[in-house]
Amino acid sequence: MAQDNDTQSSNDNPQEPEQPEGDGGTEGSDGGQGLLTQDEVDSIVERRLSRERSKYEQQLEEERKKREQLKKQKERERREEKEEYRELYEETQQELESVKSEYEQRLTSYERQVKEEKARGRLLKAAQQADAVAPDHIVAILNDRVKVDEDGQIKVTDDSGELATDGKGTPLTPENLVQQFVDENPHFQRAAPGRGSGGRSGGEKPPESGDIDLDRAKTDPDYFQQHKEEIRRKVKDGEISV
Repeated sequence: MAQDNDTQSSNDNPQEPEQPEGDGGTEGSDGGQGLLTQDEVDSIVERRLSRERSKYEQQLEEERKKREQLKKQKERERREEKEEYRELYEETQQELESVKSEYEQRLTSYERQVKEEKARGRLLKAAQQADAVAPDHIVAILNDRVKVDEDGQIKVTDDSGELATDGKGTPLTPENLVQQFVDENPHFQRAAPGRGSGGRSGGEKPPESGDIDLDRAKTDPDYFQQHKEEIRRKVKDGEISV
């Protein structure tokens, strides 16, 4: 019977609800234990929202910093890449300029050689057509007077480098130059039948020529090359008739 009374007493006095921890006191505004007031609930919610807002703002700030760092890193990489491209471009341009310069030098040298060969070929052909003795020697003597201009035209110059002409003002051709030289230097004329070398009669003594052996010069290329400059000078100054 006593147990029934205790059970009845327990049912008549239910336990009070537990208060949230850390969100304020457990006493209501009436000073006793009970439910939280609306202001207290609002205060708890506000504090929680403030904490969440602070966390969210902190996360945003960290994300902003990360993006800013990433942006700066990309800009730095772009600058470095641009600088590498610029250096590569400059190196490539220098290499191209070097190759271009070398090519132009080779081309100029080749063109000069072609012109020289063209002039030499024209002189050699003229000497052969004139039936002259030692055509190669004539080419060596007259080669400096035959030039090829920018248009590929062969010009004959005088000793001063000016355009050479005949008595009528007509420009000389390589053929004219060779024939003129052979006429002025009969030793380069092939001997006619019954005559000695250079068109002289058999008993005619060759003219004096200092230490230069003209007969040997006409038949010995090495000897001619050794004394070429001296022969040319003497011929030019009229000291000898070749």
